[in-house]
Amino acid sequence: MPGPIGRRPPFYTTAIAMGDYNQVRKAMGYDKINIMGVSYGTRSAQVYLRLFPETVRTITLDSVVPMQLTLGQEHAIALDRSVERVFEDCANDETCHSLFPHDLEDLKTLLAQLRDKPRQITIINPTSGEQQDMLVTADSLAVAIRFLSYASETQALIPLLVHEALESGDLSRIASQAILVMSGLNEMLAKGMELSVMCSEDYPFMDFSADYSDSLMGNLLLDIVNLQCKLWPHQAVTEEFHQPVVSDLPVLLMSGERDPVTPPYYASQTAETFSNSLNLVARGQAHSVMKNNCLRDITTAFIEQGSIDDLDISCVEKILPSPFFTSLLGPNP
Repeated sequence: MPGPIGRRPPFYTTAIAMGDYNQVRKAMGYDKINIMGVSYGTRSAQVYLRLFPETVRTITLDSVVPMQLTLGQEHAIALDRSVERVFEDCANDETCHSLFPHDLEDLKTLLAQLRDKPRQITIINPTSGEQQDMLVTADSLAVAIRFLSYASETQALIPLLVHEALESGDLSRIASQAILVMSGLNEMLAKGMELSVMCSEDYPFMDFSADYSDSLMGNLLLDIVNLQCKLWPHQAVTEEFHQPVVSDLPVLLMSGERDPVTPPYYASQTAETFSNSLNLVARGQAHSVMKNNCLRDITTAFIEQGSIDDLDISCVEKILPSPFFTSLLGPNP
């Protein structure tokens, strides 16, 4: 006999989880709630809204995943656009450009070299302090760049680290920085649920014939998803799952201009079926932007008043990216 749901991975999907959320709402005695989602959580929020619209007061979506999107299909494209924008901003910064006159194509050249000949390096592991041997391949460097692209603060390091790798061939610092960022992100992920969601809701609709070989990531992510989901127990959702959610409730959408996963046009696409929405883009920011003080305050005001009307969003124009590091000590003072 099948075990309880807790032991059956196919049941760890968004719609079932949102049903659980609704049970929590009932148990806590709330008639209406303000729902908020970040990244994949924006899909969860939209699914909750579709299933239980009468229980929702406001919706806040940060780093938006459109319902139409097969999440993961466009990650390679989004990363290239994000990194290209970082290099463009560096080129427009006199100090950064004079120190690090490189671009996306230079980085792709380095990756091509690593595909032909991976490099064995020795680093001091930044989390353990111990010496560690490491084989740097094109894939591992691309993954490092991807994780460094998740925040404006670490994007500010990319021109420096890429310049160092190109000019001296020293890959140790970029590898060390990537280990720091990846260790933090990996601790935040529930891998089992991630696989159940991805394999049920996205994998069946992915185009595995797509060729992203000209991108930084190449086809690495698609290959990984294909391998994992062939093994992970799942049950495909219906095609209707990916239909956009339509609502006239108040919706606040926020994006980072340099987001390597959920670029701003995803929020614009999602907003098309939300007739009562406000869509904000934070200049020079990356993934998960609500932590910015300006956007946090706007979100608080939005939820308190329950409306997008007359919100003071003037501070959005003042948001700036983190200044580029000119050395390992940080930006110029």
